[in-house]
Amino acid sequence: MINLKGPKWLPFLILHNLYEWIFFNKFTKTEKQRLNMHSKKIKALVFIMMISLTWTSCTSEKQKRDDQTIVQVDNATFQKLITEGDGILIDVRTEEEIANGVIDNPLKIDFSSSDFSEKLDQLPKDSEIYIYCAVGGRSGKAAEILKDKGYSKIYNLEGGYEQWKKEGFPIN
Repeated sequence: MINLKGPKWLPFLILHNLYEWIFFNKFTKTEKQRLNMHSKKIKALVFIMMISLTWTSCTSEKQKRDDQTIVQVDNATFQKLITEGDGILIDVRTEEEIANGVIDNPLKIDFSSSDFSEKLDQLPKDSEIYIYCAVGGRSGKAAEILKDKGYSKIYNLEGGYEQWKKEGFPIN
């Protein structure tokens, strides 16, 4: 049995009731003639509205879930998270890049390594994850992988290590 309760079904129910009222209600002869002239247009419009509202409500729910899982943060917020939080800091750059310096004392997991995914599996799923790379691209992809693996608190540094260094934040 389909459960038609809840806010995501409301647009569909409103349009369905409107559709029934227009096409199955008792009208006078002249009103019916006017409606029949435009019935194909009205049916098409109601159908398009139903599809678009349903699609929009599904998209917005997915966006809410995505926003709750991965958070893009600026340098100041990232610094506050790694100093005051109790999460895991991860650098996904290569060894050559890491040789130029790191933020704080990160766990180093090379994004391009063959065992990258397996190393991520070893992290506790209930921990906050603070992740960065050189400019934000690889860490963004890694954050998506973490989200797909079931991690729910992921913070990705916007601009990565290069922006962090450029703005004068501490490096080791």
